[in-house]
Amino acid sequence: MRSGVGTAIFNEMLLNLDVPIVSFIVEVPLTNKASAKWHEHLGFDLAATCDGDYKGKKFKWWIYIFWID
Repeated sequence: MRSGVGTAIFNEMLLNLDVPIVSFIVEVPLTNKASAKWHEHLGFDLAATCDGDYKGKKFKWWIYIFWID
């Protein structure tokens, strides 16, 4: 159930920040498309992707940035 709480918290946080916000969203092994869409809805830009591994498992991230005006 979407109630807008996350968006309200994010918008309130923006009132007190003057630096960009970076968000890492896992693409592999489990894609979190809902998180990516939410970040894009809030104005984050997909800035890069990154490959890596942790404890022998391969991962891929989407890196989103929200630029403060």
